[in-house]
Amino acid sequence: MNLQIDHNKLPKQWLHPADRAITIDEDNTQEDPTHINIYSDGSKSEQGVGAGIAIIRPGTTTVELMYKMDTRCANNQAEAFAIIMAMEYVQSNLEHDVDQVTTVYRDSSTTLESLHNMNKHTFLTEEIRRKVQERGSRGWTTRFSWTKAHVGTTGNDLADKLAKEASSKTEIPISYNRIPKVP
Repeated sequence: MNLQIDHNKLPKQWLHPADRAITIDEDNTQEDPTHINIYSDGSKSEQGVGAGIAIIRPGTTTVELMYKMDTRCANNQAEAFAIIMAMEYVQSNLEHDVDQVTTVYRDSSTTLESLHNMNKHTFLTEEIRRKVQERGSRGWTTRFSWTKAHVGTTGNDLADKLAKEASSKTEIPISYNRIPKVP
C-alpha cells in the first residue's frame, strides 16, 4: 500500500453546500433509537491506530468490525474512517432494510464538529458528506448523535473496545494509510 498525505479535497471535489446538510443531534435529544444504530470509535496508542464499529439492530446479532490504520494516522482520522466503513457496511449488507433510517453515535465531538463546519474539507470529512448525500438520494436518512463516553452504553463501549483491539493487533492488514498533512 503506497503512503499518501491526507490533503484537503479540492473545491471542485466538494459537494454543493445544499447537498452537504447533515443532521446532527448535538444535545442527544433523540427520543427513540432508529432501526440501525451505529457506534464507531477510533484509537491511537503506542501499539498503533485502529477503528472499531458496532452496528446494533433490534432482534439481530450485533455486527462487530475492526480496521487497522497506518501508525502515523491520527485518532481523528480513525474516528472518521470508522464512520465511512460503517456506512459502507450498511450500504452493502442492509440496503434493502425496510426502515431506511440510520443513527451514527459518536462520543467524540471533534468529528461531529468537522462534519458541521463547512470550512473543513479533509478527505475523510468530504467522504462522509458524500456518502450521506448518496444515501439520501436513495431514500435513506442518516443522523448523527453525540453520546457520552464510558457510561455503560453497550454499543459505544463495544466500539471503543474494538478500536483499541484493532490498534494493537498485528494480524489485521492496514486499511487506511493517508497520513495527516503537516501544517
